Amino acid sequence: NSFDSHRLLHLAHEHDAQTAFKEHLLRACFEQGVALGDKSALRVLALDAGLPETEVDDVLASDRFTAEVRADQEQANKLGINGVPFFVVNNQFALSGAQPPQALLGAFRDAAAKSQSSTGTTDEGSCV
Repeated sequence: NSFDSHRLLHLAHEHDAQTAFKEHLLRACFEQGVALGDKSALRVLALDAGLPETEVDDVLASDRFTAEVRADQEQANKLGINGVPFFVVNNQFALSGAQPPQALLGAFRDAAAKSQSSTGTTDEGSCV
């Protein structure tokens, strides 16, 4: 169960450390076989990512960020997400499962084109 890791990701977001913490989580899970439901393992990973010890302990001992994670789950449900990986581009285009780079690039281009057509801008100076 990765619920607590998602709560800690919300804490990491408050400290501009969400990317670093997420990398720690993914590396621990997929490279080292760490169980993301293990609170003591999560605590170590969160501290290694630079999150404040007292706040990490508070999150793990309370229901802090539970409502936020439930809201994330509800949003995922509304988008039809039922597995990972799942990519949502500009809240308009979705790709489920592992995708080749060209599929992701196509989704980015489609989203950019739709955004430009609705705003009347061109792609000059864009990264697409």
